[in-house]
Amino acid sequence: MSLAHAEDRQQQLWNLYSSYVADDTLKNTPEIRVPELLVLAKNQRVLVDVREKQEIQVSIIPGALTQAQFEQQIERYRDYTIVVYCTIGYRSGRYVNRLLKQNIKAVNLAGGVLAWAHAGQVFNKKGRVSKQVHVYGERWNLLPVDYEAVYERSWFN
Repeated sequence: MSLAHAEDRQQQLWNLYSSYVADDTLKNTPEIRVPELLVLAKNQRVLVDVREKQEIQVSIIPGALTQAQFEQQIERYRDYTIVVYCTIGYRSGRYVNRLLKQNIKAVNLAGGVLAWAHAGQVFNKKGRVSKQVHVYGERWNLLPVDYEAVYERSWFN
């Protein structure tokens, strides 16, 4: 794949994310970009993955909690910035809005796991470094060339 094609994928990612953010549901949802996240001290933030179980089984951002794990100990994290992510930021943005209604400081990871990958970051799969990522569906297969996309093929992809 050419460099131009790789840059196209990143541009497609941001175009798609922007279309989601333009939706009234996510218009005012606070967000954080990967470079900002990387400088945010780990003792000040908690990463929460709101993807489905089969997506998380492929890989997860190192140190992240699943939504279920987070919700089991939500009071423990009241003083943290909750950084929520999914594939691109739509599902996580909706969850951020729910948390904000509970007075929990939360932000959406803009671009989700796709942006994480485009920033050259790795994932964790059962304790091992991985560049394999579940991207939900073919439409969201916008990973950089050196990452491997996983998704189920179905009628809506």
